[in-house]
Amino acid sequence: MRYAGLIAALIVLVAMAFVVTGCEEAEEAEITDGTYEVESDYDERGWKARLEVRFEDGAPVEVDYDEINEDGERKSEDEAYNERWRGADDIDAVEAFAELESRLIEAGEPAGVDTVTGATGSTERFVELAERAFDEARAAE
Repeated sequence: MRYAGLIAALIVLVAMAFVVTGCEEAEEAEITDGTYEVESDYDERGWKARLEVRFEDGAPVEVDYDEINEDGERKSEDEAYNERWRGADDIDAVEAFAELESRLIEAGEPAGVDTVTGATGSTERFVELAERAFDEARAAE
């Protein structure tokens, strides 16, 4: 009998410990509507990635991504660069960036953005910046 009471007390204590320490999944903070802009540092080739995301009702509704050189020129507008890119990978910045933007809107979150074939590096930079934009939108009040 004594052991039964001791076991019951232990079960209650363990259950209370789970409740007190919050074993439930932590809820993510809600996204605050607005426009958030994030940038990377310049890479070894002199380009930095820039992403602007506008949220409405907690979801991305407008996305603008590009890579900017040290002279402030957008990669999507650099015809010579895009000709070389298209020649190597059958895609250019205009097409790749537009695809990334639409994938984020469709997926609703950075983790749902699949790699654009021929634009692996840009996809990685895009997703990293998208995660930062989402973090900023969750931290905003």
